[in-house]
Amino acid sequence: MLKNFQPFVVGYRFGSVGVDHNGNLVNYKALRAMLEDNGSIFNNGTDTEVALHLIATSKARSFILRIIDACEKLEGAYSTVFLTEDKLVAVRDPFGFSPLVMGRRSNGAIVFASETCALDLIEATVEREVFPGEVVVVDKDGVQSLWWEKREGVAGGGGGRGKREIGAAGVGEKEEKEWMVGEFF
Repeated sequence: MLKNFQPFVVGYRFGSVGVDHNGNLVNYKALRAMLEDNGSIFNNGTDTEVALHLIATSKARSFILRIIDACEKLEGAYSTVFLTEDKLVAVRDPFGFSPLVMGRRSNGAIVFASETCALDLIEATVEREVFPGEVVVVDKDGVQSLWWEKREGVAGGGGGRGKREIGAAGVGEKEEKEWMVGEFF
């Protein structure tokens, strides 16, 4: 039986989600113990599965807010990409320890990679770096950027949330054309 490979694809009450994770969550053992105490059952020993359980058990209503809620509990260096039927979501740790870049293929598809050389291999051009603490959402409405800030001394990571529109030129502009949901590498 294959275990501990990525991307993980799981189903939960709101549909299916695929996740690919690059990094190291230093508090995953404590989070896993808390989740198991509350009834979660784990299939493997990776820190990526902890993030999925945090999303599934979040009380937030939307998938994006569930991701942000989960990320506020994570500690460590990570770049993570989630794929649902209608969204591609990329997340970078709030301190920017783990690299993440956004690119575009010639067909317009948005792609994400931890290194720009991976974009070269698939003939994609670099659009920009994903900022520390940023959540980039790609869907039929285009590309949107959400972010949060971890604040010291706030239970559960706490933090503030905000929203910025992201376009091809960077923060502050929104491109009018429709963007295609792309792949991640």
